[in-house]
Amino acid sequence: THTYQSTPLEWIINKRPVWFHVVYNSGKRADIYAHGNSILLWSGLGVVLFFMLGIIKRLLNSTDTKKPFQTIAQIIRTPLAYLLMGYFATWIVWIRSPRIMFFYHYTPAIPFLVILLAYGLYKLTKLPEKYQPLAQASALTILGLIALYFVLFFPRCTAIEMPAEFVNSVYFMFESWK
Repeated sequence: THTYQSTPLEWIINKRPVWFHVVYNSGKRADIYAHGNSILLWSGLGVVLFFMLGIIKRLLNSTDTKKPFQTIAQIIRTPLAYLLMGYFATWIVWIRSPRIMFFYHYTPAIPFLVILLAYGLYKLTKLPEKYQPLAQASALTILGLIALYFVLFFPRCTAIEMPAEFVNSVYFMFESWK
């Protein structure tokens, strides 16, 4: 076992980062953590679940009883289904692994998650006209929060010295991030 090990189910919610480096200087601290962008991961997980449910619903409602396998194959051959399969193929294989695992094992799934999130935000802005103000505000809020999170946590990923009080209150806001 290892104090920074984590499970594949913990990766998708950004529960346990991997600590690589630390420097303590009088009242300051510099760290390097393998840590995901929580806003990106959490909103991406929501989009993955939404698209998965959509595909499952289409599969369950496929009404062409004369050619059921053709209908299923047509649904599964969509670019969205390929993206979901790519995401799960690079992440779900770790669920049954007996070895010690760390957050960085989730890295190959992140590009699929980002593409799915981008597509989800795009689809959000294509809702009917009456939903546009809320849809666009939601998309811009998610993108803005992702950018803000990146800027806020950049020092933690690059060993830039920060005040120890700030590090303890912001970078370690969850007990599992320590």
